[in-house]
Amino acid sequence: MRTWVLLLGVLALVVTQAMRMPASARGDASTGGMIALGAFEEEPPPASARRSVDDLLVLADQTREAGDLRGADALLRQAIALDRRDPRAATTLRAMYQTPGVSLPVDQEAVSELQARLGPTFRATQTRHFVVLSDSDPAWTRSREAMLERTYRQVFRFADRLGMSVHVPEAKLICVLVDDYDTYRSFAGKHDAVSAHWMAGYYTATGNRVVFYNDRTGPQFREAESVLRGYEADARRAREESVLAHRRRDRDAVAAYAARADLIEEHVASERGRIAAAAEAMSTAKTIHEAAHLVAFNIGLQLRTHQYPFWLTEGLATNFESETGEGAFGPDTSVEQREEELRRAMGEGRLLPLREFVQMTHVPHDSEEAAGAMYPQAYSLFQHAARYDRGALRGLFEDLNEEPGGTIAPCRLLALFERHFGDVDVYERRWLRRIEQAR
Repeated sequence: MRTWVLLLGVLALVVTQAMRMPASARGDASTGGMIALGAFEEEPPPASARRSVDDLLVLADQTREAGDLRGADALLRQAIALDRRDPRAATTLRAMYQTPGVSLPVDQEAVSELQARLGPTFRATQTRHFVVLSDSDPAWTRSREAMLERTYRQVFRFADRLGMSVHVPEAKLICVLVDDYDTYRSFAGKHDAVSAHWMAGYYTATGNRVVFYNDRTGPQFREAESVLRGYEADARRAREESVLAHRRRDRDAVAAYAARADLIEEHVASERGRIAAAAEAMSTAKTIHEAAHLVAFNIGLQLRTHQYPFWLTEGLATNFESETGEGAFGPDTSVEQREEELRRAMGEGRLLPLREFVQMTHVPHDSEEAAGAMYPQAYSLFQHAARYDRGALRGLFEDLNEEPGGTIAPCRLLALFERHFGDVDVYERRWLRRIEQAR
């Protein structure tokens, strides 16, 4: 009997930002720009900005007291944009949306436009923080909605522990669930220019949404189901042979063929159940991965107008992957699938030198082979930073968010990394040593 090895598909962030970007950058995490290397001192926001934030906070409070919550929301977001390190406006905004009866608005224009593209088979449902457009089974859709909400809470939990000033999204976040793999591929290619076949799901910054499909309809599981149907045909033939043997009154052959059919059918039932469980686990991990991107880019942890190093963006999302979505998840917990991929990449000598890796913003040429090593490397590096260098990780996020919008050069990414984590070669040795100690 065949042994099934079902690989977790690579999950991708697609930044199709409305800015000039190298074509090779489309299809993954973040892209690059430039400023000279060198050490520099952090400077506090100018006094005028601090006063402006104070004024906006007072005005927002007055506006909220007058019952204009949307106006207060807009003023608080202005204050956040003036000084992202000042937590007061973000804290006030979060508190405002925790008030009973106050909920995030829905971007009806974006939802309507998306529904028109998707067609009438897609139904829109809402949760506390998401709008979900799905043509899949309602029960499966509800289970994905639950994972989206759990991920929302876990990403906030991580950001708070990191010490980042984060806020609620401007509107409910949009997720597209496509039941059929081929329909997903068609939509992704036509509307979001996503063509890499290994992308099991993606986040697009331009559309500010995540899109993924039901893994049970994906190529891996279709192949598995095709083989199982072949075994079922073998079982039917064995049953037919048993009937013929019975007519010949060949009792030994009757028993042998019946036993063979029973064995095949038992194996098929067992494998079909295992494959269904694997599809569910992959779907859950993918849902959480893509939701982590969507949440991070909408709460101020990352900005949709900015680019980020691949290891930071994909490292964050891979660290939230969970096959069950139960309990706490994030960099404090390990993802066994990624750990296995990391061990394999290390054993095969496929990890990139850290000096090169921290300057990368995307998977070169959308290469599946390169992605197979880069994702677990990003997972491990981000996990190490989150566990052992939390202050440096926070500082890097904050500095990247204060960079000018648009592309950022590789040399600038290296400079910012070394500003917070120290010499990259020394850090690489420390990181690899910890990996070896954990094996």
